[in-house]
Amino acid sequence: RGTYTIADNNTTRLFERSGYAIENFTIFNNKRHPAKGTREFTDVPRNMINYQTFSGKLKQDIGFHFYNMFSSDKKVADSITGAETIKERDEAFDNLTESGMQSIREGALQNKPTFFMFHYMLPHDPFIYHEDGRLAFENGINYLPENYVAQVKYSNQLIKNFADSIVTLYRNKKFVIIFQGDHGYKFDKKDPNFETDRYKILYAVYCSDKNYEPWQHFGSSVNGFRIFFNKYFHYNLPLLPDKHFVLFYTR
Repeated sequence: RGTYTIADNNTTRLFERSGYAIENFTIFNNKRHPAKGTREFTDVPRNMINYQTFSGKLKQDIGFHFYNMFSSDKKVADSITGAETIKERDEAFDNLTESGMQSIREGALQNKPTFFMFHYMLPHDPFIYHEDGRLAFENGINYLPENYVAQVKYSNQLIKNFADSIVTLYRNKKFVIIFQGDHGYKFDKKDPNFETDRYKILYAVYCSDKNYEPWQHFGSSVNGFRIFFNKYFHYNLPLLPDKHFVLFYTR
């Protein structure tokens, strides 16, 4: 349902109505603007059925045990497979970053306003980076919380570099930068932090006019774009109650 909602959403429609070009570097397709990033959830509709079958449950729960099962040295083969997966994921991030920055550079030279959308699966698991950006091959494909902090630190540096580049490139234009997480650390349901911290997110706004008054009573990301459209496009959209609902897929 979320995938279909994102594919045809009010935010991009309002930007289009206002004459904006749309550059979609997210992991989701938009109805009129296909994703240029790595699409992560293309198999979700099919898998929601497949995962209910015996073969689907078998593959998801213990299928990883059968990788390289006919190799002469399964441990070495699994290590190589993990390293290749890490490299592929890193290359996908690099390509997304470079293609996105190239689009931003080109946009700075255009007169038509543009709405850029980016979605990075960082600091999302698996945790494949050291804090200085080196690949943590020794960790393999892992989801261990002790490796999370290093990837957060690396992600913070990427965000800083990205923001600094935009500020420099668009210094003669009016622009807004919104950084928004989609969820916090994925605590287990039994963890005491599950209810309080699982959906605490990063939300930061930079306005070239330095006027942050509309955000002074900001409570949650529910109203983020409503505040934006009210400030810059005078839509006078009513603000919604600051609520959140914990939804998760149970196999």
